[in-house]
Amino acid sequence: LPPASSFVELELAAGLALVQRVDAELRAVRRVAEGAAVLSTAVDLVASKLMENAVPGAWDRAWEGPEQVLQWLQYVVHRAIALDSWLQRDIEGTLLSSPLNLNELFRPHTFLNALRQETAQRAGAALDALSLD
Repeated sequence: LPPASSFVELELAAGLALVQRVDAELRAVRRVAEGAAVLSTAVDLVASKLMENAVPGAWDRAWEGPEQVLQWLQYVVHRAIALDSWLQRDIEGTLLSSPLNLNELFRPHTFLNALRQETAQRAGAALDALSLD
């Protein structure tokens, strides 16, 4: 696969894994709140951060975004949905033929590096010879 295509697939997989992790941890908090599960240290840490309107540390380490948890969650979901669209456009071969919103990515710098690698390969140029100005 070309570097940009590989990036899109990996970025989507990582985004979906993050959504699944957050979903599992929110469900665990809910089960404790409903009395259906015993409070563990991990659930306590997540619940404490949520009550402070803060992003739990493990989530923030996975993707550093806004400090307020609701906004962080909205951004994560937005990016995961957008990346599905990126993948569809990549499959159709139209990803690089229209403007891209880098704000839809978790790691925009990595995408730019992948695009740089792909450009170097297509142009037959050394990677070090290319730069963004």
